[in-house]
Amino acid sequence: MTRESMREALRLSRMSPDQFEQMQRENLILTKLVTLIRLNGGKVSDDEVLEAFRFENETDHLSFVKLSLLLFKGQVTLNEIEEKDYFQKHQEEFRISTSVRIQYLVFRALI
Repeated sequence: MTRESMREALRLSRMSPDQFEQMQRENLILTKLVTLIRLNGGKVSDDEVLEAFRFENETDHLSFVKLSLLLFKGQVTLNEIEEKDYFQKHQEEFRISTSVRIQYLVFRALI
């Protein structure tokens, strides 16, 4: 197939050369993956299955209620001693949890 006939075929398929190359890359990766799975017998451990299931099916359920502080204004009075006493007894509730900063790199295989 000549270069010109290839371009014509791509044009008729409404595909750019870049799109065709990307499609070919993806097909090669998929072919290699299928080959690896077949050679390995497609074996995965129970832990891997459970991890994949949890990843795909875990959900978070959030709900909240928003209250206006005006509803309680004037109903609560505290003095400084009561505030300090409450804080001393409930310090764990005011503790800020440990946080971490993560930086990572992503490497993509050039196939």
